[in-house]
Formats: sequence, C-alpha cells, structure tokens
Amino acid sequence: MRKSLVLIVLSCVLVFISCGGEAIFAGRAHRLKAEKGLKEIRNALEKYMIKNGQYPLEVEWERVLEPYFRKEINPDPQWITRRKMSVMRAKTKITQCEGIVKELKKDLFTADSSLQIRISEYLYPIDSALTFAAYEIKEAREYDYRNIGPELNSLLRYISGINMEKEKDRVINLMVQENEELAYMISGIQNSLLIRDSLRRSDLIEEDVVRFLFGHIEKKLENPLLAVQSKDIPKSVDETDTIPLYSESIHEQVKMIIDVLDSKKDVILIQDLKEFDDKMVSYVNGGRKIDFLGDIVIFKKKIPLAVNLFNSFYSERFDVLNNNRVLNGYSSLLNLVSMVKLYEDEYDIIPQGNLYELFKEEEAMKEIKNDLLSDPYLEILANGYRLTSEAQDENRTQLVMEVNFINNYKELVEESFFEGPYYKTDDAGMTYFIWVKAKDAEKTILAVRPKSKGKGDR
Repeated sequence: MRKSLVLIVLSCVLVFISCGGEAIFAGRAHRLKAEKGLKEIRNALEKYMIKNGQYPLEVEWERVLEPYFRKEINPDPQWITRRKMSVMRAKTKITQCEGIVKELKKDLFTADSSLQIRISEYLYPIDSALTFAAYEIKEAREYDYRNIGPELNSLLRYISGINMEKEKDRVINLMVQENEELAYMISGIQNSLLIRDSLRRSDLIEEDVVRFLFGHIEKKLENPLLAVQSKDIPKSVDETDTIPLYSESIHEQVKMIIDVLDSKKDVILIQDLKEFDDKMVSYVNGGRKIDFLGDIVIFKKKIPLAVNLFNSFYSERFDVLNNNRVLNGYSSLLNLVSMVKLYEDEYDIIPQGNLYELFKEEEAMKEIKNDLLSDPYLEILANGYRLTSEAQDENRTQLVMEVNFINNYKELVEESFFEGPYYKTDDAGMTYFIWVKAKDAEKTILAVRPKSKGKGDR
C-alpha cells in the first residue's frame, strides 16, 4: 500500500512537470533571486543612511554604494601553509606520545604497588618533558627540557625485564596471604561490632546489617583467589545473590559503619575496620594486577613508537619553534586587518604608513606588537593594500600580507535582475523607491522601499 502511494505521488509530479510545472518552479526561483538581490541593495542603503543621515542622490547612488558590496580576500600564501603543516605535524607527534603515556598511567592504577612506584619513577621526567613540549608548541616560547628518548628506552628495558610468571606468582601468593588475614579479621571485627552497643550502652550498630555484611563477605571471600588460580567458583544456592564480593555498595556500608563509630571511644575498632577495608580493596583488585601484566606486552610495542615520535619531534624542535613564531606574526597581521577595517568605517579612508604609531594606544595593538619584531606598515595598492612587518623568529622573517578588494555589485545585478535596478529618492534624501524586473518568463516587476519600523518589510 505504501509503495503504491509513493508511485502515485511520483506520477502526479511527473504529470505536473510535463504540463508546465518545471517553468513554474523556475519562475519562482528567478523571483526569489531578484527579491534577495533587492534585499542586499536595501541593506546597503540602510548602512549608508546610518552613516550619512540621508539616502544617496539619484545621480551617484550606485557609485557611493559600491564600498558596501566590497569583500576583502587574503588567502594564505604557500609559505604560510607549509609552516602550518610543520607545526601541525609536531603537535600530532607530541599528542600521540602523550596518549601512550596517559594510557600507561591509567592502567598503572591497577598494577601492584611495587610496580606502580618503579614505573612512576620512569614516567615522571617523561611526563614533564611532554608537558613542556606541548606548551612550547602552543605558546611558541622555548622551554628547558631534554630529549626523553633515553628515558623511554630505560622504561622499555625495565618492563621488558619483568618476569611475568614470577610476578604473577608473587601477586597470587600475596592474595593467598591477604585471604587468610581477611578470614581471621572477619570474625573478630564482626564480634566486636555486635557486642559494641551492649558494652557502650548505646544503640548505634544495626546488628542485622553487620551480620548480612560480614556474612556476605565471608561467603564470597574465596572467589577472587579462585579466579586468578583458574579454579571453578562455587555457584551460590541463592540465584538472586548477584552482589560481587566487595562491590561499591558493600564498600560504602563499611565506610558508613566507620563514620557512626565514636572517634574517641572506638579508636581500635575504627583502625581495624580501616585496615580491613584497605586489605579488601587490595585483595579484590588482585585480578587487575595480573591483567596489568598483560598490558605490559602491549606497551612493549607502543613505547618504541613513542621513542621514534619524540626523537623526530626533537630533531625539528627549533624549526617548529621558529615556524610557530612566524605564524604568530602572520596572525597578528590578520588582526590588523580588522583594525584597518574599523578605522576605514569611521574615517572613510584606509590608514597608510606605520600602523603602530597610529594605533599604539589601543590594547589590541599592544598585543599584536608582542608577536612582531618591527612596526607594521600599510601600503596602498591599486585594488587593496599590503601589510608588512618582521616575525620574531631567529631569521627575522619578512611578513607580507596582501589584502585584495573584490566588488560583487555588478555580479549581483547581472545574476539577479533582467532589468534594473532603478532608483528614485526625494529631494531631502529621506526615502527612496527601487524597482527591478525579475528573470522569470513574465519579467515580474518587484519593488522595495525603506524598512518600516515595527511593520517589517514592504
């Protein structure tokens, strides 16, 4: 049914087009194009009115409106594009190095404490140098750091020298020890909590919560150890019992018990609970410690990549620094284009010569001058202007930016109208009337007047 409906609609559209519908669509498009062109001319007239207090005279209206249809173009020259690519490649290399180090640091949280300490000692100077390198690229300012290739290679030698099987056995033996200690602590802490209120003559401890909590822990205490030993974990008789041994909720209940205890009267019990909590966290994370040993195999492949990336960056480091300083200087000239435009809008003239002397009191110019070695100059050209200065790189690179003017008024008229525009204004220049003929078959006449406040367009 749906397919048939689509076919019927398509057939109707084809019949409509064959009967002249295509001409109707084209005519509407021509009229919309003419309306858009008229709106652009009206906007230019309104800008002229705001600036001059009246609309232009009939004899000169198109000439005086031409500046409002002017566009400035200043595409980047090839030498700027090459420098941008140089900086971009350097940034990519450092970003990739940072990604490898960040991934290692993230995985390191799950490692055994002894491995954490040792690997962190290697990572500190590496991380520091990468931070400085990133700042150097971003700020185009030289920082003091060395090539970390040797540090990365030292890290690679260390993790390559780790005996995986021996380390795994050490983690499992530690878990066996923690399992025994925790089993002993469970009964002692539970009994201390259950008799605490009767001894203190208080009502702080909920006995049902304590029995459930430590009963749950005792029942599942063997599971993490059995998992790393690749042994079967006994299934719970209660199929609804899906709470992990030391889930976040169980962990929070232990912390809540600690919080309700008296910090002065229950010092020993609080200490026992905190020790129990730390040991439980270490014990349940034993599997992750072993997983980290598998991650090391991956980093054995990634670290040589980081070495090559950083060595490549470091060999081009000062070229990148100079390229960045040139780019910053060129960006300052781009900012000057905006200042020149504002000046022209206010004074109807493009400033020439030393722009620093002209704009030196402006905060924007003070910032611009920070990235330039010499004062910026503006030279008027036949159809635009040229900005020149020097960058703050070691070669004092000559910066040249040409801003070309393109006026699209004639193009707008040719593309939008079959005839016109024709412009009439009153003697006082307070109103006007423009009419054109569109390019549709009927040569529809369209007209426009000044915007009426509060009533929209007419």
